[in-house]
Amino acid sequence: MMAWWMSTITLAAPAQPELHQAVEALYKRQLPEEAICVEAPGELPGRFRDATAVGVRRGARGCVLIGVMIGETLHAPESAASAALDQEAWGRVDARQRASDLSAWTRRILLAFDQALGESTQQATGGGFTIEQRYLRRTDTAGATTQSLGTWSFDASGELLDHRASPESHHKTTLSVRSDRLTGTLTSELVEAALFEQGRAIKDCFTTAWEHDLTLDGRVRLAWTVQEGKATDLSVIEDGQPLSMDLARCYASVVRRLEFPEDATGTVRWIFATTRSDTEAP
Repeated sequence: MMAWWMSTITLAAPAQPELHQAVEALYKRQLPEEAICVEAPGELPGRFRDATAVGVRRGARGCVLIGVMIGETLHAPESAASAALDQEAWGRVDARQRASDLSAWTRRILLAFDQALGESTQQATGGGFTIEQRYLRRTDTAGATTQSLGTWSFDASGELLDHRASPESHHKTTLSVRSDRLTGTLTSELVEAALFEQGRAIKDCFTTAWEHDLTLDGRVRLAWTVQEGKATDLSVIEDGQPLSMDLARCYASVVRRLEFPEDATGTVRWIFATTRSDTEAP
């Protein structure tokens, strides 16, 4: 499987023209392909037809769910589960199983562009079903998320009747880089200047990792040798701190591209720190 840092988010592709056309029809204007997000949820319970979550990019909020593609039709999130269900097969299973099916739908489709936290709770209530699930959702501030307890109420056919979110906490995730140890003729200023030239790539590593896991926290410590203007002998230092190896590999791929003065020699140990902090409500 290709690591996230070697890939990009799946977008509406030319092979899915009906999806792109459906989104443009909804918005009544043309949209670039990069503005449309799609997320295939993997395997849903067998009583559901294949479904694809569809979203649009909205600044710092990232991809926001606007509908669900079932066959060649884009359905509103409220009616999508009912449309995707084989109602005859669904009617043959008990209420507990139907609640479990809707829990899977909520996690994999309705929260496709958010991050579910922990397990959901589900129950049959008055002929319908109620699902509760904690999740993280990005906000209008870059790097910020809100943790909420969501409640989804469905009727007996799977139609979504109501959704409520109760915010519980707010968080901000930031990136900082700093020197750990230098030897030889190297100075912090020289290394910082080299890193500055690759600032966009470093930020892209961080942003992609955070979008993949909104709870990202910890640090990456890299060590390398500088000779003949290049970074060589690159290694990751494991020190018991939380560490994403995919993120470390992404940063390492950037460090290999750094350029230094030809006469600069020595060794570098550098810290790329991700910090997730609690914040006040926006």
